[in-house]
Amino acid sequence: MWDQFRLFVGLLSNTPIWNRTDKPVQDNDSDSDDEEELEQEESAANVINANLEREPRKFTPRPRARPPYAMYGEDPIPVGSDAEVKDLLDEESTRKEEKVITFLNDPEDCIKVFLSSYMRKQGLIWHKPNLSNMPRLVGFFVRFLIRNRTFPESAHERDFRRCLEIIDRAQNDLPLTAQIATSLPDDFNESCKTCWGTKADGYKPLANKPEDPDAEADESVNMDEPKSKKARLDDDSDKPDPTVSAKTAIDKFEEELKAANVEVIKLDEDTIMKEAVLESILDNVDDIEVTASNDNSWGGWGSSNDDPSSFATKLEEPDPWAEVIANWGPSKVQTLTAFLGPTALPLTHTAGVVEWSVRRVKSLAPPPHPNTVQKSPVSNEEDADAVDIELERQLAKVVLEPWLGWDKAGDEMPHLSKPRILESSRGPIISTNDDVAVDPNAQDTTPSAVSVDKMKPHDPTKDDITILVEPKVLEALSVGLGIGATWVQMAREQDFAEEAKKKKKKKSKSKKVPQRYWYVEEVILVLPSYHT
Repeated sequence: MWDQFRLFVGLLSNTPIWNRTDKPVQDNDSDSDDEEELEQEESAANVINANLEREPRKFTPRPRARPPYAMYGEDPIPVGSDAEVKDLLDEESTRKEEKVITFLNDPEDCIKVFLSSYMRKQGLIWHKPNLSNMPRLVGFFVRFLIRNRTFPESAHERDFRRCLEIIDRAQNDLPLTAQIATSLPDDFNESCKTCWGTKADGYKPLANKPEDPDAEADESVNMDEPKSKKARLDDDSDKPDPTVSAKTAIDKFEEELKAANVEVIKLDEDTIMKEAVLESILDNVDDIEVTASNDNSWGGWGSSNDDPSSFATKLEEPDPWAEVIANWGPSKVQTLTAFLGPTALPLTHTAGVVEWSVRRVKSLAPPPHPNTVQKSPVSNEEDADAVDIELERQLAKVVLEPWLGWDKAGDEMPHLSKPRILESSRGPIISTNDDVAVDPNAQDTTPSAVSVDKMKPHDPTKDDITILVEPKVLEALSVGLGIGATWVQMAREQDFAEEAKKKKKKKSKSKKVPQRYWYVEEVILVLPSYHT
């Protein structure tokens, strides 16, 4: 870890790899050279060293630091002289100095990059201890510089003290990124996925279409034919039956034996099996152990009793590979009944807008006290308001705001740099610029598709969303963390119902449109709050 930080800030250089083109390539595969080396080793082994002085201890050289992954796979640089080698080393030394200058000019930004995007690109975040050890290591280095006044200028000291604020946030955020990845989606969100199906993008099988239209027509004709007819057409009548051919060969062989005055005796399968079993028993009689026991159990074959002459078979140890491992089975399917009991949620709500984006945690709210929640209205029909009240009573709320420009460089995940409305989305969307990518197959995306007093159009670049999670998930969340996931809106069935049905339930026009909650289907990316 320390070497990776030194490579990043310029305290350690990447030694370039070159290939000398002015020197001939030595042939190491020559047999004569191998024989000479072998003779020299044998003669050296036979020489008695009279010098008894102890040689100085040689320490194992420190292994070379792993270079960044961007340098992997590069071919050695061809050089033709010592001067070119010196120029190559000077260039690397210049790059090293430039990194140091960049770090000293803006140490706060360099620390942000190293503890966020650089760690992700170099794969350092996938080792869980690095998430807590790396900020601690960098913090020790920065505090060492401040304590020893390595840079006495007040401007440098202020910059390094601001770095400590970023390091303190990293000590809190980085370990939480691993916890969020394993906590979301929780069982409730998995239950919503089970109820309304998968909405996220995935791999879709493509049907193999023949290039020739005539071949496609022939295939459709063959599909209409009965299987028995197709089997008769596909079979080759000239192909001999292998069973008949084998029987004919056996008959010819027996006729040849009879012609040579050899008696042929045919044995049935039962006779062969009896002889094989008898031979196996006779061969294994010596392997049966004769043991004596004071056990007063019933006597008999395979059991032990007071008679020392009785046989007792040796029990074989169970095969561990024959045991069925419970964890290897299919995962448990989560259902809404486990959280809400016999609920009307699948009848009153449906999947609405489906958005993939990176959002930042804005606020966290645990479930309210039962006495502070309004009671559900009593109705003979399924009431969406009553279902929402029950959800608010049992689940926690997480408000997330859009995080535009999280990938400023555009080199980490270019295809995920802006919000996307997926193909499975259903509901009005506001997208007046190129900041949102809307799938052309999404349904009812125009703002006029649904009346405004029934369902508010969703703007992925401005609107906050509120997801419902289990209360225990709040322990893994913190304000400011970024989560890249597939967000699915829990729309109401009445939002997409016909106008005639909706007019019956329509009340005052001034009534506020109820909030639409969301759930998370899959999490792809988790970022610290200072990600750069």
